[in-house]
Amino acid sequence: MSIRLRLTFWYVGLLAIMLALFSSFIYVLFERNLTEEIDNSLYARADEMIRVLSASGPLLISPRIPATVDAFASGEFFIQLISADGDLLDRSSNLMSQRIPSDPAVLTRIVREGRAGYDTMRAERHELRVYTIPLVSGGQVIGFLQIARSMEDLKATMVRLRQVLFVGSGFILIVAFLTGSLIARRALMPIDRITQTARRIGVSGNLTERVRVRGPQDEIGRLANTFNWMLDRLEQAYSRLEQALAAQRRFVADASHELRTPLTTVLGNLDFLTRHGNLQDPDLREALADANSEAQRMSRLVEDLLFLARADAGQRLQMTTVRADETVRDVIRQARRLANGQTIEAGPIVPATIVASPDHFKQLLLVLVDNAIKYTPAGGTITISAVVTGDPPELAIEIADTGPGIHPDDLPHIFERFYRAEQARGGSGSGLGLAIARWLADEHDGRIDVRSSVGHGSVFTVRLPVLSTPDVSPLLPATSAA
Repeated sequence: MSIRLRLTFWYVGLLAIMLALFSSFIYVLFERNLTEEIDNSLYARADEMIRVLSASGPLLISPRIPATVDAFASGEFFIQLISADGDLLDRSSNLMSQRIPSDPAVLTRIVREGRAGYDTMRAERHELRVYTIPLVSGGQVIGFLQIARSMEDLKATMVRLRQVLFVGSGFILIVAFLTGSLIARRALMPIDRITQTARRIGVSGNLTERVRVRGPQDEIGRLANTFNWMLDRLEQAYSRLEQALAAQRRFVADASHELRTPLTTVLGNLDFLTRHGNLQDPDLREALADANSEAQRMSRLVEDLLFLARADAGQRLQMTTVRADETVRDVIRQARRLANGQTIEAGPIVPATIVASPDHFKQLLLVLVDNAIKYTPAGGTITISAVVTGDPPELAIEIADTGPGIHPDDLPHIFERFYRAEQARGGSGSGLGLAIARWLADEHDGRIDVRSSVGHGSVFTVRLPVLSTPDVSPLLPATSAA
């Protein structure tokens, strides 16, 4: 059963219960009011009769009701006189051969209470509303005067009322069912639109489609907005997944390409050595040197690939407090040993403590320094500095070179895996160093900024949060050439 029908049935069921309660209340109230009206008319007739009879003297039990009393009887009112024992003494002429029922228990109750009472009694096929008045003489009840009125009109009225309430309630429930069904259908139309949109998206795979939100921001409006928000998240996740898959495909293709060259070189040299067993020393040394160089390059490439694979698998670094200025000085010393004709200069180095993984923080700086050495020609200058800037404070470690610089078209891609700018394609690098550096910076809650101008060199700046900065003056070491 659909939600629309369930809501309609619940609505109609609740309305039916309310109508039943309301109809019962109206029925009982109307019946009580009609009965009270009959009682009032009996009391008024009895009071009028007693006053008229009392005007001519004391009211005594007589063998017949006086003619003046009989005048109070009519087609609606019946009058009867009975003794204290309940025996019929006389009755109005409109009763003919019938009599008003008298229950001894009722008479006893009236005598005990000493006041008149109302009762509903059945006489043959009719119900009568009877008003019984005790007749007292000398402090003693000597008889009863009974005035009755038929209840048939009341019963007929109540039957008509029941019919009206039943038919009216039925008509109201039918109208309520039809109206409730239409209202529920209209109220649930936005949910139908959401369902149809979800079905179309599921069939077509088009995550750009959205549910059109119209009307107030009620529960259904919020549901539509939430559904659209979920589609936004799914579209973003799907886009990221496509990008990751594309990057993975490029990664595999580039890795295969990068590994093919050293493997081909190694295999070619080994095949050459196998086919020419009588090689002279110079040829042998050259073949072995080529094989060793390419094997080392392949080993470095495999190590870089393994490092990035662990990073992709969610590897987390073990952090501790590190004196960044000491690490920077250590990197400068190593850079001077690695330099190949370049001048390594130390700029301002401010003492600062950061939260980092000591080995990986040093590796981050060495990757950038090695990159600067690789692309700075002999005679060029590489300057390394570390200063604290900004609020909150950041440690900015700059590695500036005087190399050829990076073309603006290449700048957005230099941190991609296996990407190498046009001027660097003939080099020995694998294109993974800067990708590793960016991941290490991200893991240290930092970032790497790059400024470069073609023909004027590049500046790589590593920015990391500072834990503390001792209140000492910056150390400015003298410039040293390699």
